[in-house]
Amino acid sequence: MDIKTSIRTSIFTFLSSHVAHTPLLTVRYRLLSMLNEIGKVGTTARHTILLPAIQQWTSLPANEVARVCATEKVEVVKLDQAYLRAITARDQPGLVYLVSVASGETGVRPSLLGTVFERLRELWPALKSNEQQPLAKHLLGLSLSTSSEAGSQSRASEAIGTLRELQLSTEVLISIIDSLPDALTTQEQPPAAKRRRTSKAEMVKFNTKDTEELMYLQGLVLGGLSSIVNGLKDAGAHKIDRSVIRADLIVDCVRSTPNPQIHNSALLLISGLASYAPDLVLHSVMPIFTFMGNTLLRQSDEYSAHVIDQTITRVIPPLVESLRRKNQDVVAGAAELLLSFTTSFEHIPPHRRLRLFSHLVTTLGPEESLFAVMAMLVERYHSTEKLVGSPVGYFIADLMALFEPHTNLTAASKFVDVIIDSLQPKRALSEKILSVNESSPSHIETTAVNLLETLSELLKNPQFSRKLATALQQDEATATSLRETFCDLWGKIIRLSHDTVGHDQLQFVSANATSVLLELLPTADFVECAVILLENRDDKLRRDILKSIEIRVSLEKHGDARSRRVLLDFLPRITDIIQSTSDVPLKYTALACIDQISDKYGKKDSDAIASAARVVADLQALGSDNDPIRVMSLLCLISAVEVLRDEFIPLLPQVLTTALHYIDLSTRKDSSNEKLHNAAFALVGSVLEHIPYMFSGKYLDTILRLSHKSANAGLSEEANDNRAHVYQLAAKQLDAKECFAAIKRNWDGATKQGYAALREHLDMLNTALTRHPKSVVIRNSQTLFSLFIKAFDLRHACAVDSLSNVYDDEQMENLEALINEIAISMTLKLNDTAFRPFFVRLVEWASEGLPKKDKRGRVLRSTSLFVFLEAFFDRLKSIVTSYSSYMLVHAVHILQNTSFDVAEGQTLLRAVLGALARSLQYDEDGIFLTHNNTYVSFRKALTHSQTSGKAPPTSLPSPHLSSSS
Repeated sequence: MDIKTSIRTSIFTFLSSHVAHTPLLTVRYRLLSMLNEIGKVGTTARHTILLPAIQQWTSLPANEVARVCATEKVEVVKLDQAYLRAITARDQPGLVYLVSVASGETGVRPSLLGTVFERLRELWPALKSNEQQPLAKHLLGLSLSTSSEAGSQSRASEAIGTLRELQLSTEVLISIIDSLPDALTTQEQPPAAKRRRTSKAEMVKFNTKDTEELMYLQGLVLGGLSSIVNGLKDAGAHKIDRSVIRADLIVDCVRSTPNPQIHNSALLLISGLASYAPDLVLHSVMPIFTFMGNTLLRQSDEYSAHVIDQTITRVIPPLVESLRRKNQDVVAGAAELLLSFTTSFEHIPPHRRLRLFSHLVTTLGPEESLFAVMAMLVERYHSTEKLVGSPVGYFIADLMALFEPHTNLTAASKFVDVIIDSLQPKRALSEKILSVNESSPSHIETTAVNLLETLSELLKNPQFSRKLATALQQDEATATSLRETFCDLWGKIIRLSHDTVGHDQLQFVSANATSVLLELLPTADFVECAVILLENRDDKLRRDILKSIEIRVSLEKHGDARSRRVLLDFLPRITDIIQSTSDVPLKYTALACIDQISDKYGKKDSDAIASAARVVADLQALGSDNDPIRVMSLLCLISAVEVLRDEFIPLLPQVLTTALHYIDLSTRKDSSNEKLHNAAFALVGSVLEHIPYMFSGKYLDTILRLSHKSANAGLSEEANDNRAHVYQLAAKQLDAKECFAAIKRNWDGATKQGYAALREHLDMLNTALTRHPKSVVIRNSQTLFSLFIKAFDLRHACAVDSLSNVYDDEQMENLEALINEIAISMTLKLNDTAFRPFFVRLVEWASEGLPKKDKRGRVLRSTSLFVFLEAFFDRLKSIVTSYSSYMLVHAVHILQNTSFDVAEGQTLLRAVLGALARSLQYDEDGIFLTHNNTYVSFRKALTHSQTSGKAPPTSLPSPHLSSSS
């Protein structure tokens, strides 16, 4: 239906009025979408009704707009677009309003800026040429603005983006060019032929004329040249005269303008030119990247990021190829380039850092450049804060995580190269990538410490360890490559440790780095790396390698089957070193390594341990004249005994004889060595524990003799404990008959060595008696009786052998108390049938065992007897009162025939009276009444001795009367 224009105008006005006044956003949006499809009939209503509505809407606060749109579930962007599309190319006031918003003259919500420029781009094709020209100049002015006002940078970025998208007609371009100052009138006139062309070089001369039109013209020229260069890639290189290409002018253009858009255009041109003719731009590469570090890298917009990516992608590969072609080190040649990036690190927007540096490292070659980037960042930022745990530290870890484990190990190895180089008198690569030139030695050392400390922390990253373990399981070729690279790194850190002796901090961080490497690889791979490094003939290096293996094995908790197999297969290599080297520290470490492996995994392969034990037991190790080697050999053989047990028997004669010899040596005053002493005793203890049946009487006699000697050597508490442990094992593990006989055979030797030796000898006896049951004690009672006769004769033996000065009174009393206690313990395991004959024998031994003329000997023996009897009756009480009858006659004889005016006599009298008092005290069955005549004789003798002054006054209890009496 054909509606008249006046009616359509009225309808448009009516609906526009509803847009302006309805509170419902959904209604507004649908009405605007419909009205925006209508042409010129709505011109008046657009001016008078819709434009004020647009202005009112765009002036609302962002939070208010968001609230009302959220309430009615209308998208803010779509509603904004609907409002601005109400402005058409014929709507002159509307266009003026859009330009004022774009230029910042009219304040609107910041989020509207992009929509405004989008509407201008949509309206551009519908504008007449005379309308496009002022708009283009206005956009040019916005794009070249250097204002510091809020939002000016966003407006400039939108303006330049809009200009790039618009199709600029000839008339528009001419109007822009006509607005430029005349270069030929602002400078001295050149010849007429030259005036007929305006070259790129002449455009650069305008750098003194800082006008918006000039900068835009530069942008146009650079953009045009970029298009030309990109088109040249498909043309034959021989068709182009390269002599006219002036890369230096592009660099000058970059340097001469502050405008970021010109920078971007120039860098894109350089990038394109590098792809086409790299040799023409290589000499200008470093100034370009230095400039980027100071400007472009700090920008946060995506277009700047694109320009940087293009520059890296196109400029760096030809640079790398050129350096390689000249046999130059890539990092050394690109050090200035890398410095531009690392120096600007803190200014680069955080969200762009990782992508930017990964692109840079990937383009240069990660295995060649990653270490340099790491080193530069560590050196620059470690001085201000501890790098580990800092943003820079996390960044380096994240950067390493982007690359394969092999790349990271290579980077770590080269990283250590830089540290080593920095500590040399004549430095090479470190001077290019570190600021150590003309630095003091202390500053260089601090830098090296910081670098190695940070590397250790980076290698401790659990994520890296997991990735490395996974890579080692992929295929043998990959695993071999990884192990070789790890070996290279490991060897360098060890050499660094050797070269920095005397520098405490460097020594500390080197040791820490070694500790980190210990835990980096799975055990099996770690050992295989050690095999590679042990091929080196440097004894210091081999020593540290074996020390690392020793520590690694000691830290293992539950090794897998592969680790166990590799370590056990590693033993022959260690024994080869023991047999071939004369270096004592290396041999010692090799023995310690065998000890750890044997202790941890020996039971899984006894044959491997037996082979190693044979080497250790030989002259190169156990038979060495070096005490530390002897000690370590003994410790190693202890582990072998625990593992092999019966399989160790073929080595036992040689090993045990040598160990006993070392105990003898270590207790001599002129060659005392407690470590050797303790190790030898520990070996003897291991044999007693695991193969006691091989410990013959000859060996037992020797070890007891040496133990007595050791006890008298005044050694430390640790040595005493080791010796006591052997005594305990011998008492518990050996056959009772052999044990009791050996104690008896060696009693005299123990007595001559003094209190400590005899005390330990008695402790062994006590342990053996406690350990064995009654049946065994009864079976060996005759040997024990003979032994105790010797023990009770201690007082007399000391007097006879002139040992009185060896034991003081207190020591003698202590020993007698111990002997008596042990004798009573033995008694408790005997029956009356076995013990009574011994008791009778004991009394006869004291009363008649010596000639009558040996009065002193009889006094000493009798003293020992009655001291025992006092303890005997006191401990066993009425159970043994019947044994009193055997002593009464001897007691009467003593009172009648002994002089008590000497100390020994008085001691005997106290012992006799004490024994009789204890016997009477517990005589509950009236045993003394049965032997009343003897008891009466005793009391008469006692009274006579007291009356004559032979004995001091004393009293005895009366015998108990039984109920029958």
